[in-house]
Amino acid sequence: MSKLPYAVKSVLDNPALNGICDVIGNVVNSKEEYSIMLDTALGTSSNFVVVEDENSAKKAIEYLKINNKGRATFFPLNIIKPKSVEPDILSVASSSDGYLGIASDLIDYDKKYYNIIKNQLGNILVVDNIDNALKLSKKINHRYRIVTLSGDLLHVGGSLTGGSSKYNNSYINDKNELEKLKISLNNISIKINDIQKEINEIENNKKILEEKILNINIDFVKYKELITSKEESLENLKEELSKKKNELSDLNDKLDEDKTIENIMEKYYKEEKKCNDLEQRIELETSKKRDTNDRLNEIESELKKHNTLYSSSQNKINELDIEIVKLNMSLDNLLNHLSEEYSLTYEGAKSKYSLDMDESEARKLVHDLKKIIKSIGNVNLDSIEEYERVNKRYTFLNAQKEDLLNSEKDLLNIINDMDNVMKDKFAASFNKINIEFSKVFKNLFGGGEASLKLTDPDNLLETGIDIIAIPPGKNLKPLSLLSGGEKTLTAISLLFSIMNLKKVPFVILDEVESALDEVNAEKFGEYLSNYRGKTQLLIITHKKKTMEYLDLLYGITMQESGVSKLVSVKLENI
Repeated sequence: MSKLPYAVKSVLDNPALNGICDVIGNVVNSKEEYSIMLDTALGTSSNFVVVEDENSAKKAIEYLKINNKGRATFFPLNIIKPKSVEPDILSVASSSDGYLGIASDLIDYDKKYYNIIKNQLGNILVVDNIDNALKLSKKINHRYRIVTLSGDLLHVGGSLTGGSSKYNNSYINDKNELEKLKISLNNISIKINDIQKEINEIENNKKILEEKILNINIDFVKYKELITSKEESLENLKEELSKKKNELSDLNDKLDEDKTIENIMEKYYKEEKKCNDLEQRIELETSKKRDTNDRLNEIESELKKHNTLYSSSQNKINELDIEIVKLNMSLDNLLNHLSEEYSLTYEGAKSKYSLDMDESEARKLVHDLKKIIKSIGNVNLDSIEEYERVNKRYTFLNAQKEDLLNSEKDLLNIINDMDNVMKDKFAASFNKINIEFSKVFKNLFGGGEASLKLTDPDNLLETGIDIIAIPPGKNLKPLSLLSGGEKTLTAISLLFSIMNLKKVPFVILDEVESALDEVNAEKFGEYLSNYRGKTQLLIITHKKKTMEYLDLLYGITMQESGVSKLVSVKLENI
C-alpha cells in the first residue's frame, strides 16, 4: 500500500528476494471493535517485515544498502521467541473490571506467525477504558503494557500515551477500508449482472410479444378484408333476392292472365327454389360473418392484452435502464475514489486485499476515517517544492554528517593515541615521583617510610592515588589519623618531590607550613636552600623560622592610621 515506508515497500515488491513473507500489520485480522486497540498495540511494528530466516533478512538489508533505499526492521520466523504474561499477573488481571484479555488472543492470524504475534502482542493486556486500565496497572505494579479499546496506552513503569490523532495513517485501517470498497464494488457488479440478465429476459419476451402482435395484426387485416368481401357478397345476394321476390310478385299478378297453370306453377317453384337457395346462402354468409366478428373480437381482446403487457415490460425496461445508469455512476465514482485515493484498480484491490468484517461496520469505519481525513485540511500543493528543498538540505547535511563522523573517527583515533602516550608518561612520572617522594619524606621527617599507590592500576587515566606515610616511630595507619603537622609535612614532601623532578622557574607557596611546629618549620626552611639558584620562591608566611631562611622579606606596615606602607628587608645584608 501507499502508506508503507519506502524501504519496506521496496523489499515486498522485489521478486528477487526470497523468504519475504509480509509485514506484521498484514498478517493479522481483527473485529472492528479491536482495530484501534490493535493499531495502538502494534504501533510502528505493524510495518516490520516477517522473513523466513536470518539469511533472508541479511539479503534484504544488503539490497537496501546497495540501492540506498532506506532502513527496515525484519523479524525472522526461526529466531523470534514468543512473550507471555506471568500466571500470577494474569490471575489478577482476569478478576479486574473491564479486562478483555491478552492482545494476541483477541485477533486472528495464521499459526505460522505464532511466535511473531506472541512476541509483539503476547504481553499486552487489553481493557475497555482508561479508568480500568489505571486501576489494573496499579494492581500489577506497572509491570506490563496495557491498551484500551480507544487507543490509550499505559507503558511499563506507569507512563501514559493517549489523546486524539490529527490524522490517521494506519496500515490496518487502510486495509479494512479497501476491503469494504472491494465488497461494495463486488455487490454493485453482481447487482448490475442480475439486472442485465433480467433486461435480457425482458428483451426476449418483448421480441416474442412483438412477433405475436405482428401476426395478430396480419390476421386482423385478413379477417377485416374477408368481412368486407362477405358483406359485399351479402348485399349482392340481398339485391338478387329482392329482384326475385319482385319477379315472383309479378308472376302472381299475371297468374290470372296466364292460361297455362302448369307453366305458371313450374315457374313459381323454380323461382321459389332460387329464393330458398338465396336465403340459405344469406344465412350461411351471415353465420360466417358472425364467426368472423367473434374471431375478430377475440383477436382485438388478445391484442389489447399483449399491448398492455408490452407497455408494462417497456416501463420496467425503462426503470431498469435508469437504475443501471445510477449503478454505473456509483460504480464509476467508487472506481475513481479507489484510483485517486489509493492508486489502485478494481482488479488490483480484489487480488491483493479481502474484507474480514461486516459491510455495515466497514461503511461506518470508512465514514469515521473520512471525517478524520476532512479534519486534516487541504493538501499542501507546495509540498513537492518543499520536499525538493528539504531533500537538498538533507543531502547536504547528510554529507556534513559523514564528514563529522569521519572527523570523529579520526579524533577518536588521535585521542586513543594520546591516551596511550599519557598512560606511558603518567606511569613513568608516577614511578619517578614515588621514588623522589620517599627520599624527600625521609629527609624532612628524619626517617620513616612513604610511598604512592594507585587505586586502579589497570585504568591509569581514571585511577586515584593513595598516599602511604609512616613517620619515624609510628605504625602504618590511614593518612586521616595523622596529626595536622604530619599531614602538612607529608603534603610538602610530595610537593617538593614533584618540584625536584620538574624544574620550574617560579613557585608561590601560600602559608603551606602554617600547621608546622617550630622544629618542623626549621626543617622546611632548611630544605628551601636546595632551590637556591634553581627556582625563585615567593613564600607567604607568618612563621619566623621560615623567614630566617629567606633572602628578601616584604611586609606591610601602618605607621599612621589609615596609611599602609610597603617595607622590604634583604636578610643577606643583615
